[in-house]
Parts: sequence; structure tokens; C-alpha cells
Amino acid sequence: MKIKTKIFSLVITAVLIFSLFIVDNYRDGLRNNALQSINGGGAIITFDDRSILDWYEVDQVLDKYNWKATFFISHFHSLDFQDKQRLKTLQSKGHEIASHGNKHINATKFISTNSIDEYIDVEILPSINEMKKEGFLVSSFAYPYGARSTSVELFHKITCKIKTVLFGHKINALDRKLLSNFAIIRGTTYGKKYPSLHNNFANGSRVVFGLGIDESYGNDIDYLYKVLRHAKENNKIAIFYSHRVSKDINPSVYTSTYKTLEGITKYIVKNNMHFMTMKDLVN
Repeated sequence: MKIKTKIFSLVITAVLIFSLFIVDNYRDGLRNNALQSINGGGAIITFDDRSILDWYEVDQVLDKYNWKATFFISHFHSLDFQDKQRLKTLQSKGHEIASHGNKHINATKFISTNSIDEYIDVEILPSINEMKKEGFLVSSFAYPYGARSTSVELFHKITCKIKTVLFGHKINALDRKLLSNFAIIRGTTYGKKYPSLHNNFANGSRVVFGLGIDESYGNDIDYLYKVLRHAKENNKIAIFYSHRVSKDINPSVYTSTYKTLEGITKYIVKNNMHFMTMKDLVN
């Protein structure tokens, strides 16, 4: 009798886990319809915060390469008229203007003491609405500080190991909520890993990760060329992110150089790769 009870319990547990796994992936199904590759390889260059004059000026240098970038804006409500006009000019040239939150709140810290719905109300909806008033229809979001929770819901905890093997990533509760407001969201990844082992490439998911190209991250141009070569040779889409931009060869923290950005853009053009924006992954 005890053996039959144990077998019955095991069967019920297996069915429960399988059911949760199916429901989980049904609910997250929309995450798996993003672009994963492109013939010849591509790159998405993104910028965070609100160094708008920096971006506007570097665009005038890189415009000759027909480059495209995605600019994630925080504190949009505090921008002056000139900065808003600069963003409109950048958008008119094919760049994407996206959201980096209303007040650049650390999502992980916020939801440790507040609900996810409160985070959406305080950080996300005001950003979307303020940008919409100025003609920016936002499709993409980047986590401020790259602070994306790695925690998962209860049924995720049961199935996360299986999911990681099959899908290579996990979608948490906040990701899911954000994906009801944005087409795609970007986190961050770090380290000088061998390119084939890095996760700063489009993965077919609506949650992707960018590799920092600011000088303080230590990813020198030769390493970035290796990442781009891997994308080229494997038809992958590499994703990068930066903040401020400077002409100085030894800039301050959270700053990339003109030299690095021009090196990346020249490589893309020379190797017939594709400049892309974040929303290109889902459009």
C-alpha cells in the first residue's frame, strides 16, 4: 500500500510540475517571438540615462556611417526644450528613443519593499505618458542600474532548471509585467567572456542583455571586435550599451569614447553587418 501511495504521489508531482511548466511557458509565450539572428550579423548600440547633448554631437560624427542607435531616457519630465528637440531630431534620422524609467529607480530595491504594480505606477507609466506627449511612442525599456531581479515566482522555482536548459534564460514576474507595457526590455551583462559564451546577443526572447562599452567596463576595442566577429560569423546580433560619450581617450566613469564608437561603427560597415535598434528585434 505504501509503495502504491508513493507511486501515486510521484505521478501527481510529475503532472503538477509539467502543468506548471506548460502554464508558465504559455503565459510567457510572447517572449519567444523576437528576432534571434540576421544574415551577415548585426549590432545594437544603446545609450542609457540622459546625456542627450553628448549623443546628439556624436551622431553628427557617426552619421556618415548611416548608423542607428537606441537611446534609453530617464527623467524625461525634467528635460528642457532643446534636449527634447535633439531627441526628435535623432528619432527623425532613424534612431530609437526608448524608456529608462521615470526617476531611474532601482527596480530590485524598490520591489523588495513595494509591489510590482507600485513600481509600474511610479516608474513606468509616467515615463511612457510623458514621452508620448512629446511624440515618442516607446517600444523598449532598459532597467536602471541594470538592476533586474533574478528571483522567480514559485512555479518558476520548480521548473527553472528545466527552463534554463531549454530556453537559456528565465523570465521573472517583473519582466512579465514590463512586457505588457513594452515590446522588449534590456538588462545588462558583464565580463570578458569568450564571445560564444556571452549572453549579449539576441536570443529570440523579448528580454535581452547588453555588454558595456564604457571605458570603465574594461572591454577594450580588440575584445569588442572579437564580439562583433562572432556575431558576423554566426549571423548573431550583438547588443552593447553606454552612457556618456567623450572625445577624451581617458574619460570619466560611465563614459565611452568617440574612438571606441567609431571603431565599432567602422567595423560594422566594413563587414557589411546591420545597424539595428532594440525595436527592430520585434518589428
